[in-house]
This record gives sequence, structure tokens and C-alpha cells, in this order.
Amino acid sequence: MSELEGGKILVLIRPDCAPCQRKALQIQENAGAFEEYEILFVSDASLPQLRQIASSYNRAGQRNIYIAQAATKDILHLFGSAEAPSILVFSKEGRLVDTFSGRTPIQEILASL
Repeated sequence: MSELEGGKILVLIRPDCAPCQRKALQIQENAGAFEEYEILFVSDASLPQLRQIASSYNRAGQRNIYIAQAATKDILHLFGSAEAPSILVFSKEGRLVDTFSGRTPIQEILASL
């Protein structure tokens, strides 16, 4: 995460999570609002599942979207026992600005950017 430039958004996802899929599509639909941010989708999914996530969640070929695999224990350490999707918004300085969990309306997330 320290290698990403600008503001950062971490998104905890699961491949079988319908709200996660909807949230990823909402992020794509509002791509202009996120252009100042590096978006990192994090999952404990297998590599084949991550490849599918990458092709599904980055259909627009956005250069600021990354997919990362993390062990469940590391996800729990970072997010705690969070509901998927969980979204953490960080400022350019690396300060946590806002946290969203579950079925948060995209308007609330956009308001924190």
C-alpha cells in the first residue's frame, strides 16, 4: 500500500458476494470520482478467482485499480471481523478518512472523497 500514490481506497471483497459485485460496478460507474485514488480490491480468493475478479471488476481498464490476494489472517488483522464489502478511504498523506461496511450507498462513499 505504501507504494501506491495519491489517496488510497481498500475494498475487502469476496468472489461469491453479490453486494461486493454491486459495489465494484458502482465504483466503475463513478470512475471519474475515483480518479485521484488508487483502488485496491483485497480478497483471500484463489488465484483463478482473483483473475476472474480482475477481469470483472476492471472492465474499463482503469489504471488505478489493483487486485491483491491476502491470507485470511492478514485480512482480519487489517479489517478486523468486517463485513464484505468493507471500504477504507485514505488521504494522500495515508491518514484513514472514512470506513464503510456492508451495503453502504455509493453516495455516502463519494461524499467522503
